[in-house]
Amino acid sequence: MDTQRERIEARIDPNGISGPMIEIAREGDDALKGVAFNQPVFIHWAKDRASGLVANRPVELTVERNASDLRARGLYTGSPVDFTVSPDAISGIVRGCSYWLKGSQSAFQGFRQCGLRTAQEPTTVNLPQTLQAKPDTEKMAILAFLLAQ
Repeated sequence: MDTQRERIEARIDPNGISGPMIEIAREGDDALKGVAFNQPVFIHWAKDRASGLVANRPVELTVERNASDLRARGLYTGSPVDFTVSPDAISGIVRGCSYWLKGSQSAFQGFRQCGLRTAQEPTTVNLPQTLQAKPDTEKMAILAFLLAQ
């Protein structure tokens, strides 16, 4: 993810997520555990729910599919989450940031606005095929983790 203020790079593969300041390993078929940005991460998923702790704060997400759209709602590190991913857009709120991104299944561009800032930041999110191929709930839990940074 690229914004005016930061760039977050993460490699997503069958073993987990890695990158600068991110070392999260997959545990079995239904969990991720590790450290990101000097904070502990544990996220577990089953069917349409993901839960756990990130930075010792609760994660509780419900994921639903409507045709080709995926929607995640709930809490991420105790903050509200309600975002949708479709083949041509990512939009909604993740931990105090609103996203309005358009594109294709692998590359989305647009804006985000965080907290009390009035300015919208140009934002790009690239979704690798390794993320797109994951089951719905795992995919949305990982995407929430990345967008929440």
